[in-house]
Amino acid sequence: MKKRLLVIFPLIGLFLWMCGNGSITYVAAKSLQEEKIGCEDVDHKMEEDIKSVAEILTQDDYTILTNRINELSSSTDALKAEKDLIEQAVCVDMVNDKMELRAQINTYHSLLVYALELVEKEDIQFEEIEMELDNQENYIQLQGLLKDSDREVHIDYYYSVGAPSAYFGHQVQIEEEKLKQMEDREDRPLSLVSTMTSGLSTSAYQLIQNPIEKFIVMSDHYLSDKKQKEYELFQKEAVIPSMTYDLEFSVIIGDLNKWEQLQLAEYYPTTSTYMIVDHVQEVRHEIPEYWYPKEAIEKENWNEVVAYYEKHLEDMIDYDQELYEYIMSNDLPPSESVEDLLERVKQEKGPPKTNKSK
Repeated sequence: MKKRLLVIFPLIGLFLWMCGNGSITYVAAKSLQEEKIGCEDVDHKMEEDIKSVAEILTQDDYTILTNRINELSSSTDALKAEKDLIEQAVCVDMVNDKMELRAQINTYHSLLVYALELVEKEDIQFEEIEMELDNQENYIQLQGLLKDSDREVHIDYYYSVGAPSAYFGHQVQIEEEKLKQMEDREDRPLSLVSTMTSGLSTSAYQLIQNPIEKFIVMSDHYLSDKKQKEYELFQKEAVIPSMTYDLEFSVIIGDLNKWEQLQLAEYYPTTSTYMIVDHVQEVRHEIPEYWYPKEAIEKENWNEVVAYYEKHLEDMIDYDQELYEYIMSNDLPPSESVEDLLERVKQEKGPPKTNKSK
């Protein structure tokens, strides 16, 4: 039990610190549907097609979903059309009003992103696809097995307004399970006979194992461990933009071969993300040169939006940190209105000199 507390308490502390420092508590007045660009273009047929996909995702039997992806995977154009359709799903009330369904839709979107990556290089078909929801932790796991191969894809989707909270909560859950398994092994007594038998088996194997076999085994262990560490590092890096811009996100890990992975992250907006966009637009009304990836925002390409602001993060802080804090977290200096803040920045700083926004 002491071992468990030593690991869990630091994780919980990190989790609470991140939530307190990185989360945005602002609740936008508008819904995601009202904010979504292009919803006026969604016609009755598109809405019915989106509802059909939603019904497939809510079934416990994912055979229909597997067959659908396999049919789409025969054509890059078909996959792109499905991806474009799913990107309009938030315009449909039945999706927009249900957090879990919207998360399932976005997980499916991430699967389409993965399929498009592979289809451009090779023909793919899935043996099976399964999706598991953890509503308590706001977490979805999708697993897919490719046909005629032992290759798999794993998609971890973290949702709700505090997606980073879902991520850290899931990590705590994983560590608890690992500790429980360790404690179970320590508490399980081994008989003298089984211990001796195990030792003899190991010695006999080492005796007959030749240097080539040893090299193969050692290389396999090293590369497998390296792959796991790369995955864990990528997942931790993916959560950082989510914390900064209050985005839901998925981590997509697909096997390229036994030791190499395709690693992708996809980001999805929340109402707080739209608040940040609203603030930038408000600032640009007074400071037209301020950083704003117009094309990426109009296309709702949140990966591009994240990449753009990661690139100009230091520029924005150096230009005026108080203005940056207002944009990102709705925080204003004491006794200062938005109008006062903008007027002060215009008078003191002038237009940004390093801006390369489109």
